[in-house]
Amino acid sequence: MPYLLRGLEPMSVPDRRAELEDPESGEVIAVPLAEVSPQDP
Repeated sequence: MPYLLRGLEPMSVPDRRAELEDPESGEVIAVPLAEVSPQDP
């Protein structure tokens, strides 16, 4: 299921994380940026 990207930690932060939102529930989670990949429209 695709998530909406809501934010990124600054470049200066080691092991950056991304904030993702589940579009169905509105739940926001933080995951390692390395685990995030773009989805083609």
